[in-house]
Amino acid sequence: SQPSHPESTPPLVSSQATTAPPSPHKDLLSEINTLTTPQRPCSAYLAFAREQLHNARKLNPSRPIEASAFGLIAARQWLAMTDDQRAPYIEAFDAKMEEYRMLKAASMMMTGMADTTACSSSSGSKPL
Repeated sequence: SQPSHPESTPPLVSSQATTAPPSPHKDLLSEINTLTTPQRPCSAYLAFAREQLHNARKLNPSRPIEASAFGLIAARQWLAMTDDQRAPYIEAFDAKMEEYRMLKAASMMMTGMADTTACSSSSGSKPL
């Protein structure tokens, strides 16, 4: 005797779910999460190290760069820099961090408003 469901369809999945096109909601949800949760900016040192790596690759495009050796060189260069030399990286980080804090606060407010409206409309409790 043959099973009532084809081999490719799991028995717990309804026939509607197997015939429906793939849901675009997964992409939409990941896009919403990306839009609502800002990413913390990289540190001033990391921005410096990335710039140095970019410059090294531009100067020697055919030569592979060993990550551990490059990390040591970049760290030594950063430590040898004066405060004035580090200032552009630190100022850029501070500006990006301020923007990040504002976006994070806005994101939390949007999330908080959604949570409070959901709670207030569904609960019949009186305010304290």
